[in-house]
Parts: sequence; structure tokens; C-alpha cells
Amino acid sequence: MIHDEIKDSNFCIIIDEARYEAKQEQITIILWFVDKDGFIWEHFFHVMHVKNTTTLILKQKVCNILSRYDILVEHIRGQ
Repeated sequence: MIHDEIKDSNFCIIIDEARYEAKQEQITIILWFVDKDGFIWEHFFHVMHVKNTTTLILKQKVCNILSRYDILVEHIRGQ
């Protein structure tokens, strides 16, 4: 559904990291975009566990998730 709303538009991502009681890291991905009618949307997109929060790992995970839903990384305009 989010892919249909974003289509080929530019979007921003917010990534938040947290460590919960089991001492495991997880990240949450939020997408911001403007729809075809000019309204700004903020959607919770995905939560996943990560081994660590190095830049390389986070980049790989985010790129993998976005590509799984056919959302082009090239359209990110802010993070």
C-alpha cells in the first residue's frame, strides 16, 4: 500500500534505534513523503533486529528492506 502511495516520488526516512531488555538492537524505519494531492504523510514502515548499529550494517538493512518493497533508494531526499 505504501509503495502505491509513494510510487516514484521522493521521500525521507527516519531510522530510530533502541536496545530492549534482551540486550538486542532493533531499528524502526519511518517514511515521510508527499502524496499526489500534496499532503504530507508519515508512515511507520518496518521494525527489524540488527546485530549492531554501524553505518554499513544500517545501510545494508535499510537498502534490503526498501528493495523488498520496490521502493527506490535513489529517491531518498533526507534522513
